[in-house]
Order: sequence, then C-alpha cells, then structure tokens
Amino acid sequence: FEGGLSKWRGKFAKAVPGHSRVVQDPLCEKESDDCRGKVLKMDGCTMEGDAFSLQSFTCSVSHPCKISFWTLGSPWQGFSEGFPSRHIWSAAADEAEDGLHHKTPVQKDRWTRVEYVFPRKHSEFVWDEGKRAVAGKPINRVRVMLEANNGYCNETYYDDIRVTRARAEDYVVALRDNTRDMLGHVDLHLVRGLNGILMSNVMSDEHQVKTLHSIDNGNEWTPLQPPEKHSGVRCHFKKGRGRHAGWRTEDDEACGLHLHLGHKTKGEPGKWEFRMHKEADKRFGALVTNRHAIGLMLGVGNVGTGLAANPDEANTYVSRDAGTSFTEVMKGSTAFDVADQGTLALLAKNSESTDEITVSVDGGLNFRACRLDGPKLEVKDVMADPNASSTNFLVYGTVPGESKAVFYSVDFSMIFPRQCSDVAFAGDPGSDFELWKPLGEENGCEMGREIEYVRRKPGARCYVGSENRLARLGRDCSCMEADYECDFCYERAGEAKAAEQNISVTSCVWSCDGPEKKGPSGECLGTYLQTRGYRKIEGNTCQGGLDLHPVRLECPRHRSPENSWFDSSAGESNSESSSWGSLFSGFFLIVGGSVVAGGFVYYLKNSSQAGEMVEAVMAHLSSFGARAPMGYSQVSTTERDDFALADELLNHELDNDDEV
Repeated sequence: FEGGLSKWRGKFAKAVPGHSRVVQDPLCEKESDDCRGKVLKMDGCTMEGDAFSLQSFTCSVSHPCKISFWTLGSPWQGFSEGFPSRHIWSAAADEAEDGLHHKTPVQKDRWTRVEYVFPRKHSEFVWDEGKRAVAGKPINRVRVMLEANNGYCNETYYDDIRVTRARAEDYVVALRDNTRDMLGHVDLHLVRGLNGILMSNVMSDEHQVKTLHSIDNGNEWTPLQPPEKHSGVRCHFKKGRGRHAGWRTEDDEACGLHLHLGHKTKGEPGKWEFRMHKEADKRFGALVTNRHAIGLMLGVGNVGTGLAANPDEANTYVSRDAGTSFTEVMKGSTAFDVADQGTLALLAKNSESTDEITVSVDGGLNFRACRLDGPKLEVKDVMADPNASSTNFLVYGTVPGESKAVFYSVDFSMIFPRQCSDVAFAGDPGSDFELWKPLGEENGCEMGREIEYVRRKPGARCYVGSENRLARLGRDCSCMEADYECDFCYERAGEAKAAEQNISVTSCVWSCDGPEKKGPSGECLGTYLQTRGYRKIEGNTCQGGLDLHPVRLECPRHRSPENSWFDSSAGESNSESSSWGSLFSGFFLIVGGSVVAGGFVYYLKNSSQAGEMVEAVMAHLSSFGARAPMGYSQVSTTERDDFALADELLNHELDNDDEV
C-alpha cells in the first residue's frame, strides 16, 4: 500500500473507504524483523464490506483465481460484483459463513499469509444479497472486498493483496533466471505507455547480471544493443550465425548494454504494485519511463559482458525509441526525470557532489550542462510531475557535512516563446508534432497493431503543455510467428535444441516431463483441440496471416455393442433396419441439436465474444449426424470463460430429455 488507496473504493463506490486507511505497520515500532512498511488498517467493524478493489477480475469455476494476502488481527475477505451488490465471504474467521473457502487466523503479534483458490465448485451458486442467500447465479467478474470483524475492529491490517490465475495451464514460461532480492521483488520493468515492451535482468551461467529486452510481452528476449559510441569495454557487431555472431568483445565474449532496473519509489507505480518491483540500488539511477513521454527512456548501466556493481564503471544512457537503441549522454551515475510529455529531461550526478545539472529540451536528442547558483549538493533525487505535464523539476539533495535538505526548483517555461500547435495535423510540415512508430518504418507492429504515436518534433521551439493531448493511431497487422507465445509445456528451442532437431531457434518445443501429448485427453465426443505448441499472446490483436492456433480434429471413432445402429457386425438380415434406424437417429440428432444450439447461440449473443463463439458452435454442430448419438465436443480448458460456461449450460440441457 505504498501507493495509497488510489486503487480502492468504499461502500457504494465512494472515493475513499469509510473505515480503512494506510498507516505504518505497527510491528515496525517494535523493531520487528516482520516490519512491512505501509499497510492497510481497519478502523472499525462494518457489514457488507468496507474496502473494494477498483479493478475487477474474471474468476469462475472454469477459470479460477488464486488470491493471497498478509494479515494481522481478524480479517474478513471476500468477492463482490459491485460495491457490494452480490457478494460472498470466502475467507473469514467464522466457519459457519456460507461459501467459506478458507478459515482465516486470528493473530495480533505477527503477520500471517493467507492463500487459497476461488471459486471452488460448491460455492458457484452461494451469494449474499441484502442479508439473504441467493442461488442459481454463476460467479464471473468480481472485486476483492475487505473488512474487520469478530471484535478486532481496530486491530486488523492487510498488506500485499494479489489475485492471479490458479491453474498451471494459464501460465507459460516467459523468462528463466531473472534477478530478484531476498523478498522476491523482481528486476523487471514494464515500459509505460507501450503495451508488451519489457526490460529484465537475468543471471547468466557465468554468474553475471545481463539485461534483456522484449517487445512482445515476454515471448522473445534479446540483449540490448550498445550505443555506437560508448565508454568501457569495446563491443562490436560480428555478422554471421551461431554462438560467435552478434555483439562480441575483442576476446570474442558476448557483450551488450546492461542497465540497473530497480523501481523508483516516486510517482505512480503504473500497472504493477510497488512490492512486485525490486527497489532501486540508491547508488544508481533507476530506469525511468513515463506513459505520457512515449518512447523516452533514461537509465544507468554499462557496456560489457555483464552489469558492473562498481559506480565508477556506470554511465547514463537515453533511448528515444523505447529501448531499441541507446545513446550515452553522461559519464557516471545520475538521478533524472522527464517533463512536458517527454520534451524535457533533467539529469544530476548522484555519485559525487555537484553544482551542475544537465538538461535536454528536445526529447533527449541533445543535452547541455547548466550551473546551479549555490553550494554543491549530494543529489538524492530529481522529481517532476508524475503525469509529465508541467515544465518544472525539483532537485533534492543535502549539502556535504550538513544534515539539512536542500531543494532547487527548476522551471523551463520561460525558455519557450509559445505553446505548440496543430496537434490534430501531426506529421504535416506546418505542425509542431510528428508521428512516431515504436519499431521503425519497416516493421512497426507492436502486439499485433501498427501504431503511430504523436510526439513533439525535436526541433520545435515550443512547450506541449497539459492542454495538448497526444493521441495514437493504429490498425491491425497480419499475424506472424512473433505474435504467438509458446503454449503450456512448450518453450523456445534455443540454439542447442535447434541445431539438434534442425529447426528454428524460435520454434516452440515440448519441455515437460514425458513424451509430447497427442490426441484428446480423457473422453472425447465429436471434435477436440490439438495444440501446435503455440498460442496467441494475451492482448495481441493481429488478424489473418500465419495461423498457429490449436487445430480442431475429429475424435477417434469408437464402436460400442450397445449402439448396434453404429455396429456393422449385425449381419445381412438386419442391414436394412439398421440403415433406417441410422437415418432416423441422424434426423433426430439434427433437429434436436438445432433446438439446443438455438438456446446456445441466444446465450452467446448476450456475451462480449458472440462472433467468435457462434463460429465455434457451428464447428460443434458439424460433427452431428450418424456418427454418434451425442456428437458434442468438450470445450478445451484453454478457451475463454464464456466458452466453458456455455459448455456447462449445454451439457446441463442435454441431461434433461424433456427440454430437448
């Protein structure tokens, strides 16, 4: 809860919970090793919830969620559709609570972790609404709800609340050996404002920390390209294929640019909670991106075979294209931030006392030094508006030998003669704004879309201001292999397996124990889905092109002596009646199937993915006829929630002959 209560609401959707506030962990005052920093405190007992998550989650029997949190006191945690509307108390201290999944502990002197899966099958139809039980309505999209109860009204605390997918098949391996601290906070940075672009540090086999870059949400990772002109180890590019190609040192070792990625503890943490990020090493500037400064990235690191831990080897780098290329702008480590929607950047050395700042007024293209009027500072941080909408910076530090803090306010508004204009005509010669693609002109597709972002032209002598809203324009691209990730139990082949099997290094190969699974799992009627080892990356919107989705195959044919209409061994004397029986059965199945499908399509037309699912229903119906009495296929567990829920409804209808 270091970010406050911005992601929580009170009862009836009030902006602030009525009896919840963020405080310092009470165990911190006792100098306990269990101190957790800022936590959520309940100031009183309530009914039907007090704090509700602003974000909702899809949690159903077919796609269950795993929830975990740390607690002191007597916590009551549940899920609700609204604020609260229909709700269920799934983790409470009272075993008599309807829908209980986990009995929470009552503990005052140490933090306890609670973790369980929701929903279980028995709780699918158990809800509370206005102090009465409501049955027959499925759980789907819910919010986390919290309160205190059982006499611990002023002594209940929560921290580190997480909701994730519960099933193993909902996850695939994105990256191995990434670095993290002792508490599990990872060295991972999501480039803000650009979907799917990630930076992460990993530990190599040689025990060196290396920085990797992904432009497809963790599907493929590549080393960072070093700047054309850089300090330190000489790193040059060698053409060819194999292990000795790419960026190499003079000793033929792999090299690249490596950055310190820790999370900077100011401003808006973005989509990820603070505790999921490794906190920045205070000796180095943390990597900075901002969703209002598209493509601009500032970081501290070095060029070499791995990330150097010595501040004397660190330098400061800037990227204007979201990490595709970098420029070395200063020697040494610095603190920095961006402003005016990415047109302004300010850097100050934090590894030694200084009375200088380095600034850019053209979006990181050029930098120049300016002198501060005052004593030298040991700079602690450089801060700007988290929305990057102003032209002001604060430089914070201390005077060597003194304990008092010093702040400098740096305002760039006076250096621009006017505000930028013609944002609606971005890209035209007369506009102050340009159109920019994240990955260049040749292959500018990002997560299945070719997107152009509006930015101020580097040479424009004007400030953007908060009034100019920098939009983005996009269209869907054709699908390529890069738009797919490896499915559950598959991984990228890599160089060794690729050479062994004579396949591409990016091919997805079986990685789980045992032989690769082919054919349907369990009972199969009609058709089933067979993976090709790939699945489309979550959030990717590409259309057409390369199709690596699972293929729909017919189930193996099985003969049963009970179903003599399908058995050819009955003899000549019975062949005519068998044929008529088969024809009659086929006619009945087509008509009956159409009735059921009518109700199925009606349900799906009221869902958000109606178009896709009606096509799936037609695929199911194509297996009807004289092949089996009930030629319905079991929907794969990799399908969306609406598929699985509709499948349950369909099977329920087939069990009731009167309805058919």
